[in-house]
Amino acid sequence: MGLELELKNYNSEKFANKILIAMDDNEFDELKSDNLSKTYLNQPTLNEKLILILQKKAPERNKIIKEIEEKKKKERIAKELKVEQEQQKKRNQIVQKQFSSWDGSHPKLSNIIEKGCRNPDSYEHIETSFRDEGNFIFVVTNYRAENGFGGMSLGKVTAKVDLSGNVIEIVSQE
Repeated sequence: MGLELELKNYNSEKFANKILIAMDDNEFDELKSDNLSKTYLNQPTLNEKLILILQKKAPERNKIIKEIEEKKKKERIAKELKVEQEQQKKRNQIVQKQFSSWDGSHPKLSNIIEKGCRNPDSYEHIETSFRDEGNFIFVVTNYRAENGFGGMSLGKVTAKVDLSGNVIEIVSQE
């Protein structure tokens, strides 16, 4: 270690804190009883002065350790949150791809509804909404289609859909 780096470390509170934290109980007891003879810096005078700094900071050791643990915990939580947000973003993209960018319909559900109409050619999609339930997507589609009297009537279908876009179950049909 060069003298310039030793001077830099000698003046670094971060370096001193790092040493305090890394000390085992025996070293810390030696520090408190003024018997620590460990070499942290090669230059003897700087090493002695560093040990004096460590002795002054010794009462703060628990506080320093706690602050560093808190900082690590916050960093870990921030990292976990970022991962979670990325996963949610990917999931949202998967869910959004199931719906038509043209009219917002769910093509596989619309196909089932259309086939169930008296006159499949009369099917008109009005609106589709959805809610991600974790294990499935709950989809509600409002539509118009020709009724048995030749007129147009409104209908509504609610269904459970998997993440691949397959209709798992028609929950209700009005």
